[in-house]
This record gives sequence, structure tokens and C-alpha cells, in this order.
Amino acid sequence: ILGHWTWEGGCASSYVNWGTYTSSTCFSCNEPADSYELQCVYTSYGQDCNHYLFRDHGYMQKFFHGSEDLSGLWKTDETDSDLRFCMCEAPKWIAPTPIPTTACPAGEYLGGDVGCKSCLPGTFKGVAGNEACDVCGPGRIATEIGSVSCDLCPLDKYNDKAGSADVDKYNHDKEEDCLPCPPDGFEERSYVTNNAQTSCDPCEAGTQEVNNTCAPCAPGTSSQKKGDRCQPCEPGKFTAENGTLECNSCDIPWSTISKGSTSCDTVNSDHYIVDVNGIDRYQYEATYKKQYEQRYGVECERYDKEQNGRVPCTLPEGVQVLLAMAKNSSNAAEVAQPPTVETLVLLEGYYRYAYTAEVLECKVPDACAGGNLPNEESCNPGYKSAFCGRCDWDFYRDMVTGKCISCSGGNFWSLSVLICIVLVLMGGLIAVARYCMEPVRAALKKH
Repeated sequence: ILGHWTWEGGCASSYVNWGTYTSSTCFSCNEPADSYELQCVYTSYGQDCNHYLFRDHGYMQKFFHGSEDLSGLWKTDETDSDLRFCMCEAPKWIAPTPIPTTACPAGEYLGGDVGCKSCLPGTFKGVAGNEACDVCGPGRIATEIGSVSCDLCPLDKYNDKAGSADVDKYNHDKEEDCLPCPPDGFEERSYVTNNAQTSCDPCEAGTQEVNNTCAPCAPGTSSQKKGDRCQPCEPGKFTAENGTLECNSCDIPWSTISKGSTSCDTVNSDHYIVDVNGIDRYQYEATYKKQYEQRYGVECERYDKEQNGRVPCTLPEGVQVLLAMAKNSSNAAEVAQPPTVETLVLLEGYYRYAYTAEVLECKVPDACAGGNLPNEESCNPGYKSAFCGRCDWDFYRDMVTGKCISCSGGNFWSLSVLICIVLVLMGGLIAVARYCMEPVRAALKKH
């Protein structure tokens, strides 16, 4: 019978015998008894009870919790004629564990005496039930309580550790648990995360990271090692293909205008390009090449069909050695274009009639300014006509130096005065000579 005390079974659950050990009365722990409020968690022999009262006849009864002697926790209470013993701990009612009538929803678990509890950050539960929440695995985090799933790390981050509910271990409960990719110290390298965000791996040679994907290097660039970013081809090298590991070198005398070239689009600084379009390879090799070389004093390369009718030739005498076509520059806009007959630049003292490779030396070096312009446009001030051989208007030619000198300048009057002085001196010398020779003449006449 509920609440009945017997030697064989003791009091039933939630009941206690607080009188003499021979008493047959069991009192409910939920109700006051004899003006004492008995509050228990469990009752009957060998079970926990926060507040027992025992009436005894002049001696202390020992009480055990399992095999542990709890008698030392008791004290005497003399408020009654008989001795009463109770545990020294404060009485406290602990409600029995509630048993949910239904399963805990997704994102929650059965939390013992408090019913369903939300999954902690770093854990999740995707289905209803009373089971414990699972920890987030590698590559995933859960930053909120009550998560029903774990989120992937951001696109450029990863984590490669298994999650743990242990607070001293890897918890996957905050964004900082996802590590940057590429790793610290490798920001300029080319790394990507896998689809599960569990690793950060270098891109293969010939590729580089683009939006967390290893994409082939574009034409004009290459990467030789795993994890390297694609770099522009150096001047003198090129590549026209995607995914190149190493740029190709141009065949001499061909070169490139700038870094990152996809073709050999210019020549070295001691050559220029002749356009022979309209002349087939056989005609060029048979007659044109030899005639051109003899006329202009240059040497030209053989015909290359890959260059679409462009042939490199050495620079004629009197032409400046051209810029090195961006060998030290990455900005093609700042360097010269591929040199052709039209873009040849003459040295000072040389002249050409038109935009051809026929370059002639001026008779008066100071007359010809050189440069790119032909005919009179290349003459220095004061000179004109072919070879800049005539003095311009308001200039005269110095008979000693052959230079053209401005008539409006101070040099003209200085020279005129000098000439007059010389003439006067010469005239005086002649007069003196005649005077001195007069007696000689008279003596000769007498004889």
C-alpha cells in the first residue's frame, strides 16, 4: 500500500518514516508531519533524502546513503521531549524529472530535470527527438543556440578540425574558428578551399585563384610553381595560350613591346620592320631582299609567314639605336611602337628625302637636325633645300665655317667692322709701301 512502512520494503517512494525505527507510519515528503516539514528527493532505505527526522530513545541511529556513512551530517534537535536528528544541509524540495509527453523538436534535446533545452552553439540537431545534439564537423560552424544544422565556413575560409562539446577543445561555435585561406603569411600566394571548406590547398602550376577557383593563367601570363600567382611574361617572351607554365622566348631579332605580350610584336633595338605585304615568299627571297639590302646598306632576315609579311632589317647608318622596346617597363603606353621605316629616327648630321631607309650624310653637319622628319623639315633654323644645303632668308653663309649666320644678329655687324678694319689696315700698308718705294723708283729712272 502506498506510503506503508514495512521492514521488508521500507517506505514507498516519496514517503518517509521519521519516527522510531519500529514505527509503522510513513509520512509523505510533500506534506508537513508533526509540525515538521519533511522535504525529500527520494525515500526508503539507502536512497537520498535532504531532510530526515528520526525519533529515537536515547541513542543515535546511524544512517547510510549506499555505503557512505552520513551520520556525521546529523545534529540533535531538542525542541521535543524526545531526541530528534536531522541532516545539517538546508531542506530543499527538488522536483521530480519531468518526462515530456512528446519528443523535443529539432534544435533541442532532453535536458534532464528541466525538459527540452536548446542545442548550444557549435552543436545542432536536425530532427525531433530526445537525443543529444551533435557537434559540428570540419568546415562547419553553428554560432546560434538551437541550430538545426551547421553552416559552411565562408568561401575564403576553412577549418580542418573535428568539433567537440568540450569547452577546452575546438568548438566550431564562432566565425573565428574558420581560418583564412590563404593562410597568414601567404596572402600573395594562390590558394583555394575545397567544396567542404575543410582544407586550403595551393593551385597547380599554370593556374591561379579566381573567386576561390583555380583558373588557368591568361595568355601573356604564366606560373611555374604550385601556389604561385600568374605573372606577366617578361619583355622578350610571350605566350598566346591559357594555362601556360612558362613563357616562350622570341626568336632573335624579334622581341616584345612590353610585359605580358601574347606575341613577338616588335624587334630588338638594332633592327626595324619592313612591310613586304604583297610580295610572296619566293619573290622576296629571289630578288627583293638582295635589292633592298644593296640599296639601303642593310641586312634583312628571311621571310617568316608567321609574321604576316613583316621582315626585320638592321638599322641603316645614321639612324639612332632605338629604344629597347619596354625591356624595363610594364606600361606599353609609355614606350615606342614597333619601329618601321616611317618611325626611324636619324642622328644629327643626317638627312633623308622621304620616309624611306635611304639615309644620307649632310655636307654641313650643323645644318641637319636629324630626327624623324624628312626633307627640309629636318633642317636646323637658317637652312633649307635638299641636304639643308642653302641658307634661309635673312641668313648668310660664313665663308670660313660654311655655316649660315643670321643677318639680324650681332655677329653680322661684328664681322663687318672686322672686315672694314682689315681693309683699312691693308690700304694703309699699301700707301706706306708706295711712299717708301718712291725714292727707289726715282733712282732707277736716272740710271
